Amino acid sequence: MSIGSRYPLRTLLAALALLTLLVSPATAVRVSGVVVDSVTGGAVIGANIHLPELEFGVQSDLSGHFDFEIARPGEYTLKLTHISYEPKTVVLNPGDQPVDLHIALLPRTYISDEVVVTGTRTPYLLKDVPVTTEVIRSEDAARTGATTVDQALEAAVGINVDQNFSGTGATLRGLDPTRVLVLIDGEKLVGRVRGAIDLGQISLANVEKIEVVKGVGSTLYGSDAIGGVVNIITRKPQGQTRLNSFAEYGAFKSYVHNAEVESQLGEWDLQLGGRFNRTDGFDLIKETPHTNGLERSNKFNLDGKIGRRLSRSLSMSIHGGFFAEMKKWKESEYIEPLTFTFDDDEHNYRYSGGGHLTYQPNPRTKIDFNAYGTYYDHLWEKFTLSGRQTDRSRTEDYLGEASVVATHSYKEGHVITMGGDLMTQGLTSDEISGGEQDVKSADAYMQYEWKPIDNLVFLPGIRLEHHSTFGEHLNASINAMYNPHERLRLRGFYGGGFRAPSIKEIYFEFDHSAAGYIVTGGGDELKPEKSQNASISIEYSYAGIGLHRITYFYNNIDDMIDFDLRGFSATYWRGIYEYQNVFQAYTRGIEWQSEVKVSRQVGFNLAYTWLTAKNLETGHWLLNRPEHTLKLYSTFDFDKIGLTVTAWGSWQSRKLWVPLGEQNDFESETWAPSRSDISVSIAKRIWKDVELFARGENLTDDVEVDYGYWPARSFYAGIRIRTGAAN
Repeated sequence: MSIGSRYPLRTLLAALALLTLLVSPATAVRVSGVVVDSVTGGAVIGANIHLPELEFGVQSDLSGHFDFEIARPGEYTLKLTHISYEPKTVVLNPGDQPVDLHIALLPRTYISDEVVVTGTRTPYLLKDVPVTTEVIRSEDAARTGATTVDQALEAAVGINVDQNFSGTGATLRGLDPTRVLVLIDGEKLVGRVRGAIDLGQISLANVEKIEVVKGVGSTLYGSDAIGGVVNIITRKPQGQTRLNSFAEYGAFKSYVHNAEVESQLGEWDLQLGGRFNRTDGFDLIKETPHTNGLERSNKFNLDGKIGRRLSRSLSMSIHGGFFAEMKKWKESEYIEPLTFTFDDDEHNYRYSGGGHLTYQPNPRTKIDFNAYGTYYDHLWEKFTLSGRQTDRSRTEDYLGEASVVATHSYKEGHVITMGGDLMTQGLTSDEISGGEQDVKSADAYMQYEWKPIDNLVFLPGIRLEHHSTFGEHLNASINAMYNPHERLRLRGFYGGGFRAPSIKEIYFEFDHSAAGYIVTGGGDELKPEKSQNASISIEYSYAGIGLHRITYFYNNIDDMIDFDLRGFSATYWRGIYEYQNVFQAYTRGIEWQSEVKVSRQVGFNLAYTWLTAKNLETGHWLLNRPEHTLKLYSTFDFDKIGLTVTAWGSWQSRKLWVPLGEQNDFESETWAPSRSDISVSIAKRIWKDVELFARGENLTDDVEVDYGYWPARSFYAGIRIRTGAAN
């Protein structure tokens, strides 16, 4: 007897079930999406997405994405939580079609614990990163009316921003802009003038935040990071429709207009940002024939990015940028018994572009491929008042780089990061021997995160670099963090750094016989600068309301490069100068930072730095470095009436001073006096997406023309429009 004849009903039901499985489509529904910050539009990493009905949950990945399958249609509840954001609930009724979600989370009212990447090249929550990292958030910069990176950094702890005719640069813990690496999304900028990148050239349009790592960054980033890294992080396109616009007018007939737009075209996410700025500048002493203050200028930035998620594990982006600048000022030169007056013109152009590919086959592994190129064109011309050209300098600077970095967590508490870079950089100039020179470099680095116990992390790293001008260099460092209590963290760092001589420092040939001097490069005899760096910090945070952190740091630099007086001649009666490994120096000090949100309406950020910076060989104090710096940033939000008041300011003690252009300028007997300045911005929301604001800067009117303390008290007003922001 067959089984079917004994159990006819059971057999029939089984056959029907089998037939249904064979001819019916699968009922599982795919749900995917992205979690973003509702203010910045940036990806939210590690958001918890929980479905109570299924007792099931996932996390958003390194690009904010998530996906999962639901076995059957119906109504479900998605509960999203994250330490830095307010919880959110989304009701889901997917039916039988795939669902693609775009979910925006509102940052917590108190200090958010955001994700940072610069210190380790891997995503970390700020509270958990072993490398002390300062974060300047775009929303904080917007409160002060900042539209460029230098303006955004002015209120940051341990950072001094100085302005001169070469632009504005950042000094970190006493190490000047020559020794600070500036990146945009991890990509190196070119176009240094007097050794520094002008941060006033970099627009904040489409910038999400600025991450600053003070101290040696050479293990991960190589040369030029001997003093630290300033990494400008731009927003990733999120496929939303968004428009931000900012316009202001103020002192010195200054006009600024920023605009950001984001949209979607098919499967591509698009983003575009631009900035235009013009000012007449100012001359604080009109009786002199030269400009005592800021030059007249026009600046234009344009940056764009497109991105696409090719599959669950593969995404790509392409970006490009353009910058143009024109500056005009008057210069005078006294050659006894006559004073000669000149018109100076400067034109700068920067072009950049690149592509990025991210492959993440699983939550534990991520590989990034990057190719990037940039070109900078600098032209300076000097004319007599009759229009005859008397001097000229043209420099073209280019860089090409290809890199790969891979991160893998092979088990809990063990993460390895490996990478490598190939780079070529060239300089064409009438101020270098031969007119054109280039350098090439290649490197490989590795970093290993080891967590032997839950509250202790070690992060050693090593980098081997080959440079075409000085050969191989091996560099190592180690970071450690110990948190004996959830609110208490101790961080320590020790490492070595280096800075390769720049093309100009090696091959410079600036023959300015008309003014009686010449500056030449040091040639192949120049050695890289080397440093030893250490720091230790103690941080206490509480209830997401605030933190207090105190840090001791020490930098010791050997073979510092500067131009040195070699002698005089009848033609070069002011001096013959040559770039040399001049001396040893150290900087050391203590930083204190307190960031507190007193209530939902009131917040304070107070920072103090004590700095000692000296020439080790002579004991002479290093130039333009104040011993004491105090900074304050405070906010007052009155939500019911849509009013925001922001006040910020700083005080610096006196500093050893030498004006721009002085030769043999690493010693002086002139001290610039102390300086204080206070600024206030008031913003009033008049409609949902429209805000009016007014701002006053340097309200103390502390101006010292001889020491570059400017501008005088000045006022600005404008309008800010935000539309299509994520909800």
